[in-house]
Amino acid sequence: MRSSVTTTSARCAQPRSAPFESDYAEALAAGSAELGVALQPTRQRLLAAVEALRASARRLAIDQDGSRRGADHDRLALASWRQLDAAWTAAGSALGGLLQQRIDDLFQRMWLHLGTAAALLLLLLSVVYFVARQIALPIRRLADVADHVRRSGDYTLRAKWPSSDEIGRLINAFNDMLEQLDRSRRLEQELAAQARAARSAAAAAGCRPDSAAGDGDATA
Repeated sequence: MRSSVTTTSARCAQPRSAPFESDYAEALAAGSAELGVALQPTRQRLLAAVEALRASARRLAIDQDGSRRGADHDRLALASWRQLDAAWTAAGSALGGLLQQRIDDLFQRMWLHLGTAAALLLLLLSVVYFVARQIALPIRRLADVADHVRRSGDYTLRAKWPSSDEIGRLINAFNDMLEQLDRSRRLEQELAAQARAARSAAAAAGCRPDSAAGDGDATA
């Protein structure tokens, strides 16, 4: 009988709070310092209630008068269950807050990434607009000059673009073409003037013999 009581007492003397300690250790290792501070009060109360229940169980195991110790043991067992329920409630609330904090952090990072992507997209669109303007503006000026030349016939007009890129070479070629056309036009005008002068001179030379003959007849 004494050996069985001793065995029961030894079993009760074993650290029954070790599972609670390991669970709390895993939770605190996975959580943050704020989680440890939030769980610390209920952890201490739960461990104290478990220790009181273990002590009562040891006393009940070695005491022959079980009726007197049974009421205290039941009260301590009920208190332990209440502390366990409070610990679970506090742990659930703390873990819920931790989960909500992580969700908020994820949303904050998501909005940060979306804002960065929007800023990069705006920058890219600005660069595309600038490049398109750099291409369209000289082409539009070149088209305006060509339209003025077509309507006015003034080949002295020139397109201007201070650049030596492909568009600049295109504008220079257009200006060279206008210069050649202007030179050809002036040459044609000079040739036409020379032709008119030659015809006038020829006409004047053809009229002089007739006038001289008329003067001789009049003298005779």
